[in-house]
Amino acid sequence: MNPRIGHEACTPAGSGDNILSAQPAERIESVLNSGMEFIGGLLEMAAGQKLTSAGDDGRLLQIDKATGEVTLKFKLPGF
Repeated sequence: MNPRIGHEACTPAGSGDNILSAQPAERIESVLNSGMEFIGGLLEMAAGQKLTSAGDDGRLLQIDKATGEVTLKFKLPGF
């Protein structure tokens, strides 16, 4: 067991424990959107074209709090 990670991270998948369940949906959404912005930056450096949001609010990713569904919505460069 890695002491920096803690015991909870060593729980096998499907055991009922979810490391994200303790986090607010807004925090998870913010972190995932930051990750998408990072990926978009890599794409822009590699291809010279920007990954842009297709949603009205400018977010690339949204989490439905009621269902837990995660939606990615963006325009591919060149389309």
